[in-house]
Amino acid sequence: MTWIACLSWSALLLVLASACLSACAGAPERSEEGAAPRRVSGVELARVVGARVVVHGRLSSLPWQHLVAPPEGRAHAHYVDLSGEHAQIVVYAAEPIRSSAELELTGVVIEVVGAEKRARAEDAPLRELHLALESWRELGR
Repeated sequence: MTWIACLSWSALLLVLASACLSACAGAPERSEEGAAPRRVSGVELARVVGARVVVHGRLSSLPWQHLVAPPEGRAHAHYVDLSGEHAQIVVYAAEPIRSSAELELTGVVIEVVGAEKRARAEDAPLRELHLALESWRELGR
């Protein structure tokens, strides 16, 4: 191999490594205006704050303790157990959701920041990811 070919391969590897590092580094994704929302898991929510997404889950019969901060126009807070995960999120809707079926929920991921109940001065703020609901539908019906 000539030194030019080696230099080209080195540059290619550097570009690929840089792309992999930036993809893994955790810069939040943003959805483009008019882009179809993509389905995400609870683990992925931190990477998509501000983006339109789709999650699947059921209304919970056992709400966990969460911060609650409904965005304007979405006064109904629903606790949703995410399908296939041991995770629960708060979904804010303009109208109540009444369903026992598995749901497909489309909305914008929002970050809610607050303090723990018995927070000390040195405690870091508590951060949770919630969903400002745009639409929903029952799956399998």
